[in-house]
Amino acid sequence: MKPPIFSARPAGNMPQQYLHRARMFRAVAISMVDYANAEPNWPKYALLTHAIELSLKAFAHHSVDNGAAPGKEPKQHDLVVGRHGRANGPTRLQPAMRRLGHHLRR
Repeated sequence: MKPPIFSARPAGNMPQQYLHRARMFRAVAISMVDYANAEPNWPKYALLTHAIELSLKAFAHHSVDNGAAPGKEPKQHDLVVGRHGRANGPTRLQPAMRRLGHHLRR
């Protein structure tokens, strides 16, 4: 069977599409092993981190759609929650992400 020439149009609004993508990244990551050759399997954690980012983005879009003021979008992947989460402070994930980045630079 050949794939269709034109892909199907995405269903749902933007937050739902972001959550769907996050679920796809999470499903792939869950099936991967935690460690490879006695070292953390970094691609798995990169996929999980991306799934978290997509989930947060979905929440931000959902909040704006329901009347919240849009916050300033970060220029990089720093996982900082602005107006839509805690009071303009970093999430609990940010220290873990710094440690992950430190390990990746070695």
